[in-house]
Amino acid sequence: MTYNKIPFQETEMQSGEEYKRPIPGAPGILKPAYPISPRENFKRTLAGEPVWIPSDMELFMFAPATIGENLTRGMVIDTKRVPPEEFGGKDFFGIDWVFVPEQGGSMVKPGNPLMEEACEWKEKVVFPDMSAWDWEECAARNKPLLSQGKMIKTPLYTGFFERLVSFMDMEGALVALIDEEQQEDVQELFDRLADFYIEYITNMKKYFDIDIVWFHDDWGSQRAPMFSYDTVEEMILPALKKVVKGAHEAGVIFEFHSCGMIEPLVPLIVEAGADLWDGQIMNDKASLSKTYRGKLGIEVESPIQPDMADEEARERIKDLLKQHAPGIFLGKTFRADPRLTPIAYEESRKLYCS
Repeated sequence: MTYNKIPFQETEMQSGEEYKRPIPGAPGILKPAYPISPRENFKRTLAGEPVWIPSDMELFMFAPATIGENLTRGMVIDTKRVPPEEFGGKDFFGIDWVFVPEQGGSMVKPGNPLMEEACEWKEKVVFPDMSAWDWEECAARNKPLLSQGKMIKTPLYTGFFERLVSFMDMEGALVALIDEEQQEDVQELFDRLADFYIEYITNMKKYFDIDIVWFHDDWGSQRAPMFSYDTVEEMILPALKKVVKGAHEAGVIFEFHSCGMIEPLVPLIVEAGADLWDGQIMNDKASLSKTYRGKLGIEVESPIQPDMADEEARERIKDLLKQHAPGIFLGKTFRADPRLTPIAYEESRKLYCS
Protein backbone atom coordinates (compact mmCIF):
# COMPACT_ATOMS: atom_id res chain seq x y z
CA MET A 1 0.00 0.00 0.00
CA THR A 2 1.27 3.47 -0.88
CA TYR A 3 0.32 6.27 1.53
CA ASN A 4 -0.06 9.98 0.78
CA LYS A 5 2.74 12.17 2.11
CA ILE A 6 1.85 14.78 4.73
CA PRO A 7 4.10 17.86 4.44
CA PHE A 8 5.75 19.15 7.61
CA GLN A 9 4.40 22.31 9.26
CA GLU A 10 6.52 24.37 11.68
CA THR A 11 3.49 24.65 13.97
CA GLU A 12 3.89 20.96 14.80
CA MET A 13 6.84 21.94 17.01
CA GLN A 14 4.79 24.53 18.90
CA SER A 15 2.24 22.36 20.67
CA GLY A 16 3.19 23.56 24.15
CA GLU A 17 2.76 19.99 25.44
CA GLU A 18 5.36 17.66 26.92
CA TYR A 19 5.84 13.99 27.63
CA LYS A 20 6.90 13.29 31.19
CA ARG A 21 9.81 10.92 31.75
CA PRO A 22 9.76 8.29 34.53
CA ILE A 23 12.91 9.76 36.08
CA PRO A 24 12.59 12.05 39.14
CA GLY A 25 13.57 15.61 38.27
CA ALA A 26 14.16 14.87 34.57
CA PRO A 27 13.02 17.54 32.12
CA GLY A 28 10.02 16.77 29.96
CA ILE A 29 10.22 16.04 26.23
CA LEU A 30 8.30 18.02 23.64
CA LYS A 31 5.13 16.31 22.45
CA PRO A 32 4.59 17.50 18.86
CA ALA A 33 1.24 18.45 17.38
CA TYR A 34 0.99 15.23 15.37
CA PRO A 35 -0.68 15.42 11.95
CA ILE A 36 -2.01 11.88 12.42
CA SER A 37 -2.19 9.68 15.51
CA PRO A 38 0.97 7.87 16.67
CA ARG A 39 -0.97 4.61 16.28
CA GLU A 40 -1.63 5.34 12.59
CA ASN A 41 1.97 6.39 12.08
CA PHE A 42 3.14 3.16 13.69
CA LYS A 43 1.04 1.21 11.20
CA ARG A 44 2.61 3.17 8.34
CA THR A 45 6.07 2.60 9.83
CA LEU A 46 5.59 -1.17 9.75
CA ALA A 47 4.79 -0.81 6.04
CA GLY A 48 8.03 1.14 5.53
CA GLU A 49 6.27 4.47 4.88
CA PRO A 50 6.28 6.45 8.15
CA VAL A 51 5.27 10.09 8.55
CA TRP A 52 7.93 10.42 11.28
CA ILE A 53 10.24 8.09 13.18
CA PRO A 54 8.23 6.61 16.07
CA SER A 55 9.56 6.90 19.60
CA ASP A 56 8.82 4.83 22.66
CA MET A 57 7.69 8.11 24.25
CA GLU A 58 4.51 7.42 22.28
CA LEU A 59 4.07 4.09 24.07
CA PHE A 60 3.03 3.13 27.59
CA MET A 61 4.76 0.08 29.03
CA PHE A 62 2.27 -1.88 31.13
CA ALA A 63 3.41 -4.67 33.45
CA PRO A 64 0.65 -5.36 35.99
CA ALA A 65 1.28 -6.84 39.41
CA THR A 66 -1.54 -9.36 38.86
CA ILE A 67 0.82 -11.17 36.46
CA GLY A 68 3.14 -12.83 38.96
CA GLU A 69 6.01 -13.19 36.51
CA ASN A 70 6.32 -9.39 36.37
CA LEU A 71 7.20 -9.44 40.06
CA THR A 72 9.53 -12.38 39.46
CA ARG A 73 11.44 -10.46 36.81
CA GLY A 74 11.52 -7.22 38.80
CA MET A 75 9.39 -4.96 36.61
CA VAL A 76 5.94 -3.85 37.71
CA ILE A 77 4.14 -0.87 36.18
CA ASP A 78 0.76 -0.73 37.88
CA THR A 79 -1.27 1.58 40.10
CA LYS A 80 -0.48 -0.98 42.78
CA ARG A 81 3.03 -0.23 44.08
CA VAL A 82 5.32 -3.18 44.74
CA PRO A 83 8.54 -2.62 46.74
CA PRO A 84 11.77 -4.08 45.27
CA GLU A 85 12.15 -6.44 48.21
CA GLU A 86 9.15 -8.34 46.85
CA PHE A 87 10.76 -8.90 43.45
CA GLY A 88 12.06 -12.34 42.51
CA GLY A 89 10.43 -15.55 43.68
CA LYS A 90 8.53 -18.10 41.60
CA ASP A 91 7.66 -17.63 37.92
CA PHE A 92 4.68 -18.98 35.96
CA PHE A 93 6.02 -22.53 36.37
CA GLY A 94 7.24 -22.44 39.97
CA ILE A 95 10.90 -21.84 39.12
CA ASP A 96 12.78 -19.74 41.70
CA TRP A 97 14.35 -16.48 40.52
CA VAL A 98 16.61 -14.10 42.44
CA PHE A 99 16.26 -10.35 41.90
CA VAL A 100 19.61 -8.55 41.63
CA PRO A 101 19.08 -4.86 42.50
CA GLU A 102 22.44 -3.77 41.05
CA GLN A 103 21.42 -5.15 37.64
CA GLY A 104 17.76 -4.21 37.89
CA GLY A 105 16.74 -7.72 36.88
CA SER A 106 16.42 -11.34 37.93
CA MET A 107 18.13 -14.64 37.26
CA VAL A 108 17.13 -18.24 37.92
CA LYS A 109 18.45 -19.54 41.21
CA PRO A 110 21.31 -21.74 39.96
CA GLY A 111 22.19 -25.32 40.73
CA ASN A 112 18.77 -26.94 40.94
CA PRO A 113 17.33 -27.41 37.44
CA LEU A 114 13.77 -28.66 37.15
CA MET A 115 14.78 -31.22 34.50
CA GLU A 116 17.91 -33.11 33.54
CA GLU A 117 16.42 -34.34 30.26
CA ALA A 118 13.79 -32.70 28.06
CA CYS A 119 11.66 -35.86 28.12
CA GLU A 120 10.72 -35.02 31.72
CA TRP A 121 8.70 -31.92 30.81
CA LYS A 122 5.29 -33.62 30.60
CA GLU A 123 5.65 -34.79 34.19
CA LYS A 124 7.43 -31.79 35.72
CA VAL A 125 6.26 -28.65 33.90
CA VAL A 126 2.92 -27.52 35.34
CA PHE A 127 1.13 -24.83 33.35
CA PRO A 128 -0.79 -22.25 35.40
CA ASP A 129 -4.54 -21.72 35.12
CA MET A 130 -4.91 -18.17 33.77
CA SER A 131 -8.64 -18.17 34.47
CA ALA A 132 -7.77 -18.01 38.17
CA TRP A 133 -6.08 -14.62 37.77
CA ASP A 134 -8.25 -11.60 38.55
CA TRP A 135 -8.05 -9.92 35.16
CA GLU A 136 -11.13 -7.76 35.62
CA GLU A 137 -10.02 -6.29 38.95
CA CYS A 138 -6.61 -5.54 37.47
CA ALA A 139 -8.18 -3.78 34.48
CA ALA A 140 -10.45 -1.69 36.71
CA ARG A 141 -7.57 -0.74 39.04
CA ASN A 142 -5.38 0.32 36.17
CA LYS A 143 -7.96 2.21 34.12
CA PRO A 144 -6.18 5.57 34.75
CA LEU A 145 -2.90 4.17 33.36
CA LEU A 146 -4.61 2.54 30.39
CA SER A 147 -6.51 5.68 29.39
CA GLN A 148 -3.60 7.98 28.56
CA GLY A 149 -4.10 7.81 24.81
CA LYS A 150 -0.74 6.11 24.24
CA MET A 151 -0.21 2.77 22.55
CA ILE A 152 0.07 0.05 25.20
CA LYS A 153 3.04 -2.30 25.18
CA THR A 154 3.47 -5.23 27.54
CA PRO A 155 6.45 -7.51 28.20
CA LEU A 156 6.55 -11.27 27.93
CA TYR A 157 9.98 -11.80 29.42
CA THR A 158 10.84 -15.43 28.84
CA GLY A 159 10.60 -16.89 25.34
CA PHE A 160 11.37 -20.39 24.15
CA PHE A 161 15.12 -20.75 24.60
CA GLU A 162 15.20 -18.66 27.76
CA ARG A 163 12.34 -20.72 29.20
CA LEU A 164 14.23 -23.92 28.40
CA VAL A 165 17.24 -22.44 30.21
CA SER A 166 15.05 -21.71 33.24
CA PHE A 167 14.00 -25.38 33.28
CA MET A 168 17.38 -27.00 32.53
CA ASP A 169 20.09 -24.34 33.18
CA MET A 170 22.20 -23.06 30.29
CA GLU A 171 24.33 -26.11 29.56
CA GLY A 172 21.39 -28.50 29.65
CA ALA A 173 19.30 -26.28 27.39
CA LEU A 174 22.04 -25.88 24.78
CA VAL A 175 22.63 -29.65 24.69
CA ALA A 176 18.90 -30.39 24.44
CA LEU A 177 18.59 -28.24 21.30
CA ILE A 178 21.09 -30.39 19.39
CA ASP A 179 20.74 -33.79 21.07
CA GLU A 180 18.75 -35.97 18.66
CA GLU A 181 17.34 -37.97 21.56
CA GLN A 182 15.90 -34.82 23.17
CA GLN A 183 14.92 -32.71 20.17
CA GLU A 184 11.42 -34.10 19.68
CA ASP A 185 10.61 -33.50 23.35
CA VAL A 186 11.94 -29.93 23.11
CA GLN A 187 9.78 -29.27 20.06
CA GLU A 188 6.71 -30.61 21.84
CA LEU A 189 7.46 -28.45 24.89
CA PHE A 190 7.91 -25.34 22.71
CA ASP A 191 4.64 -26.04 20.91
CA ARG A 192 2.81 -26.29 24.26
CA LEU A 193 4.52 -23.10 25.42
CA ALA A 194 3.35 -21.39 22.23
CA ASP A 195 -0.26 -22.24 23.12
CA PHE A 196 0.30 -20.82 26.60
CA TYR A 197 1.83 -17.59 25.25
CA ILE A 198 -1.01 -17.14 22.76
CA GLU A 199 -3.57 -17.52 25.55
CA TYR A 200 -1.62 -14.96 27.59
CA ILE A 201 -1.41 -12.42 24.75
CA THR A 202 -5.10 -12.91 23.94
CA ASN A 203 -6.06 -12.19 27.55
CA MET A 204 -3.82 -9.12 27.65
CA LYS A 205 -5.63 -7.84 24.56
CA LYS A 206 -9.08 -8.70 25.91
CA TYR A 207 -8.68 -7.07 29.32
CA PHE A 208 -6.16 -4.28 28.69
CA ASP A 209 -6.43 -3.68 24.93
CA ILE A 210 -2.67 -3.87 24.46
CA ASP A 211 -1.19 -2.85 21.12
CA ILE A 212 2.25 -4.51 21.31
CA VAL A 213 3.69 -7.56 23.02
CA TRP A 214 7.43 -7.31 23.75
CA PHE A 215 8.58 -10.94 23.51
CA HIS A 216 12.04 -11.72 24.93
CA ASP A 217 14.30 -14.55 23.83
CA ASP A 218 18.05 -13.90 23.78
CA TRP A 219 19.85 -15.78 21.02
CA GLY A 220 23.31 -14.23 20.92
CA SER A 221 26.54 -13.46 22.72
CA GLN A 222 28.47 -10.25 22.14
CA ARG A 223 30.22 -11.66 19.06
CA ALA A 224 27.97 -14.30 17.54
CA PRO A 225 24.73 -16.30 17.88
CA MET A 226 24.70 -18.97 20.59
CA PHE A 227 23.46 -21.58 18.12
CA SER A 228 23.34 -22.14 14.39
CA TYR A 229 20.83 -20.91 11.85
CA ASP A 230 19.73 -24.51 11.23
CA THR A 231 19.12 -25.10 14.94
CA VAL A 232 16.89 -22.04 15.24
CA GLU A 233 15.08 -22.93 12.03
CA GLU A 234 14.38 -26.48 13.17
CA MET A 235 13.90 -26.08 16.91
CA ILE A 236 12.55 -22.57 17.63
CA LEU A 237 11.08 -21.12 14.44
CA PRO A 238 7.91 -23.29 14.26
CA ALA A 239 6.83 -22.30 17.78
CA LEU A 240 7.79 -18.66 17.25
CA LYS A 241 5.76 -18.53 14.04
CA LYS A 242 2.80 -19.96 15.92
CA VAL A 243 2.95 -17.29 18.62
CA VAL A 244 3.35 -14.45 16.11
CA LYS A 245 0.34 -15.75 14.17
CA GLY A 246 -1.67 -15.94 17.40
CA ALA A 247 -0.69 -12.40 18.37
CA HIS A 248 -1.71 -11.08 14.97
CA GLU A 249 -5.04 -12.91 15.14
CA ALA A 250 -5.62 -11.17 18.48
CA GLY A 251 -4.82 -7.80 16.87
CA VAL A 252 -1.47 -7.37 18.62
CA ILE A 253 1.83 -6.17 17.12
CA PHE A 254 4.71 -8.57 17.85
CA GLU A 255 8.03 -7.03 18.93
CA PHE A 256 10.86 -9.52 19.30
CA HIS A 257 13.59 -8.61 21.78
CA SER A 258 16.79 -10.59 21.37
CA CYS A 259 20.17 -9.54 22.73
CA GLY A 260 23.57 -10.23 21.24
CA MET A 261 25.06 -10.32 17.76
CA ILE A 262 22.29 -12.24 16.00
CA GLU A 263 22.49 -10.62 12.57
CA PRO A 264 22.77 -14.03 10.79
CA LEU A 265 19.47 -15.05 12.41
CA VAL A 266 17.44 -11.96 11.47
CA PRO A 267 16.03 -13.67 8.32
CA LEU A 268 14.37 -16.18 10.66
CA ILE A 269 12.82 -13.37 12.71
CA VAL A 270 11.38 -12.02 9.47
CA GLU A 271 10.19 -15.48 8.43
CA ALA A 272 8.47 -15.87 11.79
CA GLY A 273 6.41 -12.79 10.93
CA ALA A 274 7.64 -10.53 13.73
CA ASP A 275 6.77 -6.87 13.18
CA LEU A 276 9.63 -5.32 15.17
CA TRP A 277 13.06 -6.32 16.39
CA ASP A 278 14.64 -4.79 19.49
CA GLY A 279 18.28 -5.79 19.11
CA GLN A 280 21.64 -4.49 20.29
CA ILE A 281 24.07 -2.05 18.75
CA MET A 282 26.70 -4.61 17.59
CA ASN A 283 24.38 -5.60 14.70
CA ASP A 284 24.52 -3.73 11.37
CA LYS A 285 21.06 -2.23 11.69
CA ALA A 286 21.57 0.28 8.87
CA SER A 287 22.05 -2.52 6.35
CA LEU A 288 19.29 -4.65 7.86
CA SER A 289 16.81 -1.77 7.76
CA LYS A 290 17.37 -1.45 4.02
CA THR A 291 17.14 -5.18 3.38
CA TYR A 292 13.93 -5.61 5.37
CA ARG A 293 12.13 -2.29 4.85
CA GLY A 294 8.40 -2.91 5.10
CA LYS A 295 9.03 -6.38 6.53
CA LEU A 296 10.67 -5.69 9.90
CA GLY A 297 10.80 -2.52 11.98
CA ILE A 298 14.17 -2.15 13.72
CA GLU A 299 14.90 -0.28 16.95
CA VAL A 300 17.83 2.16 16.79
CA GLU A 301 19.78 3.83 19.54
CA SER A 302 20.43 7.51 20.21
CA PRO A 303 23.45 8.88 18.27
CA ILE A 304 23.91 11.92 20.55
CA GLN A 305 25.53 12.62 23.90
CA PRO A 306 24.64 15.26 26.51
CA ASP A 307 27.88 17.19 25.93
CA MET A 308 27.19 17.73 22.21
CA ALA A 309 26.27 21.17 20.94
CA ASP A 310 22.78 21.46 19.47
CA GLU A 311 24.10 21.77 15.91
CA GLU A 312 26.24 18.64 16.20
CA ALA A 313 23.37 16.70 17.83
CA ARG A 314 21.07 17.64 14.96
CA GLU A 315 23.63 16.57 12.35
CA ARG A 316 24.14 13.22 14.08
CA ILE A 317 20.41 12.58 14.08
CA LYS A 318 20.09 13.58 10.42
CA ASP A 319 22.92 11.16 9.57
CA LEU A 320 21.16 8.37 11.48
CA LEU A 321 17.95 8.92 9.52
CA LYS A 322 19.79 8.94 6.19
CA GLN A 323 21.81 5.80 6.99
CA HIS A 324 18.70 3.75 7.77
CA ALA A 325 15.71 3.06 5.58
CA PRO A 326 12.34 4.39 6.80
CA GLY A 327 10.83 1.86 9.17
CA ILE A 328 13.16 2.23 12.17
CA PHE A 329 11.96 3.36 15.59
CA LEU A 330 13.64 5.02 18.58
CA GLY A 331 13.90 2.96 21.75
CA LYS A 332 14.97 3.65 25.35
CA THR A 333 14.38 7.38 24.82
CA PHE A 334 13.34 8.11 28.41
CA ARG A 335 17.02 7.68 29.39
CA ALA A 336 18.40 9.45 26.33
CA ASP A 337 19.22 13.12 25.81
CA PRO A 338 15.85 14.98 25.85
CA ARG A 339 16.77 16.68 22.56
CA LEU A 340 16.66 13.33 20.74
CA THR A 341 12.95 12.82 20.11
CA PRO A 342 11.94 16.38 19.11
CA ILE A 343 14.90 16.75 16.73
CA ALA A 344 14.35 13.24 15.30
CA TYR A 345 10.66 14.01 14.87
CA GLU A 346 11.30 17.27 13.00
CA GLU A 347 14.09 15.94 10.79
CA SER A 348 12.28 12.69 9.96
CA ARG A 349 9.13 14.65 9.05
CA LYS A 350 11.15 16.70 6.61
CA LEU A 351 13.04 13.69 5.21
CA TYR A 352 10.14 11.25 4.93
CA CYS A 353 7.53 13.69 3.63
CA SER A 354 9.47 16.08 1.39
